[in-house]
Amino acid sequence: FGVIILYYSAWYASYRIELTPEAIHLITYKGEKVCRFDDITAVELISLRNPGWFRKLFLAMAMLSLFTGRSSPQPAGSALLAESAAYGGLEIRTRSGKPVYLWFTDQLGGVILPNFDRVPEALQSAGISIKEESREIEGFSMFM
Repeated sequence: FGVIILYYSAWYASYRIELTPEAIHLITYKGEKVCRFDDITAVELISLRNPGWFRKLFLAMAMLSLFTGRSSPQPAGSALLAESAAYGGLEIRTRSGKPVYLWFTDQLGGVILPNFDRVPEALQSAGISIKEESREIEGFSMFM
């Protein structure tokens, strides 16, 4: 469990987006990804939810705690949070085929990256349209 906390801390402490006239640069502790505007084929709004098996696991744990006589509402609260959590982001598809994800909202829909509004502006200035209809995907953001 401690390793996961360290991983998340390193991930969020070093996440930076740089915009240049030619590209978007995503800089993390893993290195730098460059998305050249010339190579971008599509940009789409997406909503990331926890995987179905993960939501069911938390629900089963909440039910199990009720049947074993536990009086704390904590497991039920965790199950509700796992079920309702959704993060907003952009999926940038390039000619290389592998999508690049920019997560910019928290689970309540609030923008968590300062000055993120500059990213859609830069994409539109480069002539790249963003598909406004949000698509839902499942997974964990730290693995995408």
